Amino acid sequence: MTVTSLPNTEVSGKPEQDWFLKNLAATYRRRGYQVVMNPAKDQIPTFLAPFRPDLLALSKEDSVVVEIASPEKSEKEYWQRLTNAMKGHSEWRVDLYSREPEEDGETIDLSRIEARLSESKQWLSEDKTDPAFLLAWSATEAAMRQIAAKYQVERSDIGTGTLITRLYSDGLMEQEDYQLLGELLKKRNAVAHGFRATVTVEDVNSLLEIAQRVLAE
Repeated sequence: MTVTSLPNTEVSGKPEQDWFLKNLAATYRRRGYQVVMNPAKDQIPTFLAPFRPDLLALSKEDSVVVEIASPEKSEKEYWQRLTNAMKGHSEWRVDLYSREPEEDGETIDLSRIEARLSESKQWLSEDKTDPAFLLAWSATEAAMRQIAAKYQVERSDIGTGTLITRLYSDGLMEQEDYQLLGELLKKRNAVAHGFRATVTVEDVNSLLEIAQRVLAE
């Protein structure tokens, strides 16, 4: 399995993943492959039926299953099952694309997390929802990283989407919070990268509440 790093941005958001796929598709076409993006069931070989590759690249010499790592495909079991399915099909290979790791920095401590939560509340009281939201997210993510370290949660990467998924799958986060964070992550990405997004007071309060629940673990 070939693993290649992509630029460090969240691939969990659909627009960004589509952008990656289109660029990957163009790359494989330049190499002479026939490309199928997001192949339908009837376009996937029988031995790969249980999987949903992001892209298939086909040629007379070889064929490639192209996967982009994402929270939904972060479990080692997924990649092990895919590897096993490829056995006996030497004309096929898997190219896995993953995000480059973020800088290996040190997570802020509890006092700074609480300070950011307080500052977020202050911004919110002044009806400045975007900065309040980003500060609340920063504190919430730091809290999640602290809990992940505390309980030695294993992750295939240190991306935010994977972090949220692993905390949920390891029983350290309720399903409601897991689902809500998935939606709020899209807004975080949009606001942080300068795209249009409607952030509400409820969004900020939800993050503040989730941060407190995470810290209570």
